[in-house]
Amino acid sequence: MALDVNEDHKITRQEAQDFIDNFAGNVGGSEIRGGFFNKNPLIELLNQNGCIGLRYYYGTNSAGDPVLVLFGVDEQEHDIDSIILEKSSPWPPNH
Repeated sequence: MALDVNEDHKITRQEAQDFIDNFAGNVGGSEIRGGFFNKNPLIELLNQNGCIGLRYYYGTNSAGDPVLVLFGVDEQEHDIDSIILEKSSPWPPNH
């Protein structure tokens, strides 16, 4: 399936809250439920030569915490590995 660079990925605030609540209902109160990425590294990742969007992978760091690993993606649907992001600030911050 080819990636559609014009696909609209936006959802409503209510849809977002429903997804968040569904996830939160399956984890403990102190477990990581999200994170924060600064704007500049995201822009740098998306501004890579040939980048048409980003792909994320679920992962687990060495402490056993869930993480998102972000790659830019080129027109051939390959990960661009010159800039890779993961070091988000976890939420809640003191899990």
